[in-house]
Amino acid sequence: MKLRHLWTAALVTTALTAQGQVVLPLGQPLTSANQGNPNGAVYFNMTVNSVVTWDELEYVSSDATPSGAVSSFEIYFGPSQWQGSVSNNSQWILVGQSAPVTLTGGADETVVGVISGAGANSGGTVTFGPGNYGIALVAVGHSWGYQNGVFNFSDSNLSITTGGASNAPFSLPTFQPRSINGNLTYTVGGTPIALASQQIYGEGCYANYRSFYEVFANTATSQDLSNTSLLLSFNGLTSSYDVTAGATAPQPQGATAQTLTFLGVDDSVQVALGGLPITYVGSTGVQTSPFDPVLNDLVAEMSADGFVSLDGTNAGGNPSVAAFLNGGARVGNWHDMDPTAGGSTWYEFDGNTGAHVFTWDAVPSRANAGTNTMQIVFFPSLDIEIRFGAMNLTVGGGWPTLVGYTSGNGALDPGTIDVSGAVPFSTQGTDSDPLRLEASATPVLGSTINLTTSGETTQFGIGLTILSTLPLPGGVFAPLDLVILGAPGCFSHIGTIDVSFPIDNIPVNGMSSGFPVPSNGAFIGAQLGAQSVWIDPLANPGGLITSNGVLLKLGI
Repeated sequence: MKLRHLWTAALVTTALTAQGQVVLPLGQPLTSANQGNPNGAVYFNMTVNSVVTWDELEYVSSDATPSGAVSSFEIYFGPSQWQGSVSNNSQWILVGQSAPVTLTGGADETVVGVISGAGANSGGTVTFGPGNYGIALVAVGHSWGYQNGVFNFSDSNLSITTGGASNAPFSLPTFQPRSINGNLTYTVGGTPIALASQQIYGEGCYANYRSFYEVFANTATSQDLSNTSLLLSFNGLTSSYDVTAGATAPQPQGATAQTLTFLGVDDSVQVALGGLPITYVGSTGVQTSPFDPVLNDLVAEMSADGFVSLDGTNAGGNPSVAAFLNGGARVGNWHDMDPTAGGSTWYEFDGNTGAHVFTWDAVPSRANAGTNTMQIVFFPSLDIEIRFGAMNLTVGGGWPTLVGYTSGNGALDPGTIDVSGAVPFSTQGTDSDPLRLEASATPVLGSTINLTTSGETTQFGIGLTILSTLPLPGGVFAPLDLVILGAPGCFSHIGTIDVSFPIDNIPVNGMSSGFPVPSNGAFIGAQLGAQSVWIDPLANPGGLITSNGVLLKLGI
């Protein structure tokens, strides 16, 4: 196996080799702006116009890989796009691998990995028929060297839209954009892999969430809220918040401000509110500050790490979505900071406006030399404003940031959003996931898979899981808006009803339906759409809600 170092001249245009192979350049030139963890994964989307067989991939192993390491990679084929599917292992199928190569180590190296089939495709070729694919490449024995930007590559046979990376395969968070470096060599033609697959498409109804958040997990310059503000305006009709871009910068420390001293990193301070409560939307509706018998006063808790807890104690440190949603109600810019290393922190009650003001002024991040200036203001109108001054922009990786508000106490997860790009938006006064349908496994011929429905809205109820030979995943065959049946915001993701299974949420029967996949080889490549319908007379005038669709492709 030939080992080529980074200074080797790289192809910058698609070329045809003497063997009739095509070389498609990826992430040129072959220099790494960033690197993943050992044995991490990179993801991208691929559209195939003609049948193509992957022969080899020239890739970059980063300088973090030690001398003598044996490097290879695995190829996983997944849904039509990798976004939104990374953490669902059941949607990714091992189809290929590269021959191992021993590395010199200590510097970025380019390696030529010759590709062969693996997993269910062992002994075959890695051949793709026309269609859209999510692709995951998992490093074995090395760290990927990659670019941070978006790079798209195409020729008449296929196109690749580069995407993201994760430090561990098929796990969150993902860092994006990321582009693998290298050259893909392929041959036109071959016998496409006949592997079974499943893919979730479309949305169920109804999704209602009290919380919102954005996770800044990218190690590139990603925090985009400096010198802006977010205004959470209380909506009394729905007991929720309407979130808009505010217009107020952090205000300077006033004469009545109380300087707060944190004893160490991740510390928090209980702040006495002088009998004047903070009123906010919590997990039980509109709530007010709890009473602390030690301070003999109403209190809120200010964390060294950029948030205010409204109904209890929340630990600091690096943020996690699970801790954010399951702890007490909180709001702010959760980032691991160290007030003992500089800056100042204070609380002030503004007698003119009746507002409670919490401020972090030039508090250093623990990650690097960056500092953070921000202010959280609670108004007697129940409005909340998060005011950002100059913030540390270089966050993510091992030092992420989570910005947002949650009612906590087991709040449901709405998923991360681009807060600055999403405003204006609103939270809801209730927490409910949409009706959701999932397949337990890929539909391999002769197997039985479970189609499981969740998110039902009635304590005791019934519905149907439907299989259809006419999926409606979008495009020409767009989902049908069921407003015509009195179910606005719900959609039919299938065009026919060919087979249906009753479901219920009574424990004796349950929310899963077993689907026996035919064993006849004539069904290889057949596609079915699946969707659930749940009967709820109180949900809307039509008395029903619908799930997302699941696209099932039968195969081996």
